[in-house]
Amino acid sequence: MNINILCQKTIVNLLFIVFVVILFRNSFITILGPILGNVSILGLFLIFPTFIYLLIKRKFNKLEILIIAYLLYLLILVLMHPILSDYGSVISGIIGFTNLACIFIFWFSLLKLDINNVIPKLALKLFLVCGLVNAIGAIIQFFVSENLFGLISNSVYSNAEVLENVNVNRRAISFIASPQSLSLFLAFSLCVSTSLKLGWFLGSVIRGILLFAGALTISKAFFVFIFVFVIVRFMTLKHFIFMLFGLCFLVLGILRFDNYLGRVSEIAYFASNIEKYSAYKMWAESLNYVMNFPDIFLGKGIGVFSRGAQQIEDYIILYGSTESFFIQLLVETGIVGVSIFFALLSTSLYKLYHKDRCIFSCLLGFCAISLFTPAVYGYAGGLAFYFCFVSGLFTSSRGIKPTTNNQFFYFKGMPLVNKGD
Repeated sequence: MNINILCQKTIVNLLFIVFVVILFRNSFITILGPILGNVSILGLFLIFPTFIYLLIKRKFNKLEILIIAYLLYLLILVLMHPILSDYGSVISGIIGFTNLACIFIFWFSLLKLDINNVIPKLALKLFLVCGLVNAIGAIIQFFVSENLFGLISNSVYSNAEVLENVNVNRRAISFIASPQSLSLFLAFSLCVSTSLKLGWFLGSVIRGILLFAGALTISKAFFVFIFVFVIVRFMTLKHFIFMLFGLCFLVLGILRFDNYLGRVSEIAYFASNIEKYSAYKMWAESLNYVMNFPDIFLGKGIGVFSRGAQQIEDYIILYGSTESFFIQLLVETGIVGVSIFFALLSTSLYKLYHKDRCIFSCLLGFCAISLFTPAVYGYAGGLAFYFCFVSGLFTSSRGIKPTTNNQFFYFKGMPLVNKGD
């Protein structure tokens, strides 16, 4: 068998494995137990032999060298965790590494080896299919079975006794058993569906299901992500009326169901009164925690704010969360890590802006929600975020032309998505 064909089949299989492992991990934990279920996340490390092969055999340009330097820096932070952190151990560092580096390495390796350029388009279809499955599961979970017939578990939103408490708002979850992570994944799936040729009827049905399920999560992240996407994706005179109609429809829906979507209707208020936002104190204290010399340069330990690390190592740091991905990144990796991260992120955004308005808009949506939620730090949100992030880094910057709404970016000189397909 041709080595290129074998390589292509291998990376396609890895793609399917990682999607299943990440997006259905809660079901594995529920059915197999926490130990065996969490072991499934080790499937992320299946990509490491491929990554090491690339390091040995392939040549890299300057940008790819910076990517590798960032990943190696994160690995060094894992080894230095006992020195840098007041909490946890190297185990916490390894957990943080799986969140911040493993998915990055996964997409980097697959796109680097994707000779026939099949991965980007296949990934978009997988995101849409998995989003639809989770959307249907969320609707069933919300109206029929709190634990989705025993397939998922959540200490609050799949617990019938807790949900009977009048002070607890029912929020949809699914195989992605966090309302915030689920809402982010559904928002991304809904937005990328606009770049796939689905047909008018099928596309309307799929997008309607994704939109309805996303609203049931009652998460601000879902609406903020879509708002940013619509503004950036369709902000032209040609599409202004369509965009305005959609926003009016969304606002009317929020006002009509204010009793259920109270969390969402608070967005404007807290935007103008940021100090009254419940997470404001968490942001301030998290920043103060790292604002010491030399902590500010290397951080207070990669993975130290990871929920998994706090559960396994049995500790709680500050409020247990920074409630902001960017603040968490600063606390865990310091100015050095944040500087490299934003250098790569700005490069990715620059390339995507000129080549693909859709993926560019999605990446900006992730940046917006990362200001007030750490959902991107999780595996489900990270899978989508790093797909956009790394795809932008691999986008050719040659022959850049002014972007248009119907132009899709070119990956290694080839179109990622072709509307005619």
